[in-house]
Amino acid sequence: MNLHTIIQGPTTFAEKVIDHYKDIQNVCWVTNDFSSLKKNELIEKSNIKLLTYSGVNPGYGNINYQIVSSSTGIKHAMKEGADYILKIRSDLIFKNPSEVLKVVNTNDRIQCYFFVSFLDDPSFQLNTEHKVNLSKFLRKSGLGPKVKNTNKGSYVCDYLNFGPAKEMDSYWSVPLDSIIV
Repeated sequence: MNLHTIIQGPTTFAEKVIDHYKDIQNVCWVTNDFSSLKKNELIEKSNIKLLTYSGVNPGYGNINYQIVSSSTGIKHAMKEGADYILKIRSDLIFKNPSEVLKVVNTNDRIQCYFFVSFLDDPSFQLNTEHKVNLSKFLRKSGLGPKVKNTNKGSYVCDYLNFGPAKEMDSYWSVPLDSIIV
């Protein structure tokens, strides 16, 4: 399995994240170009490939930042020959990375099970096409019945995604939200 890891989001916790991934290959961090230059330099000196983007309207709840950073990293990983992609937010690290690798090696897909209740929440203003794509992904992957509606969150499922590269690309290839913030 040619696994690539995409870290998506701000560089606020760069030192901890860099240390966490120091022995991992095929790691890419995608952030906006107004992130701290000092933190970007730390990333560039590490084993992590840094990609930046600019000129993006944040959209409702910064959804456009999540879409652009995730899709940019996924497209990069696919160019590098990724079969599978693990995408995680930059404010999260695994308590025990070796345990995550065990899960990844025994499952061909992992989605955020814990915050998908927005699918049933009419008050959440998620991009309609993204909501439709997420619903299709959940049905196609067989995860739909495993998702519990906790009614505790209304947030796009961007915490952690893992799956075949083409499916990850499809999941994050949605139009940007047009709400000007």
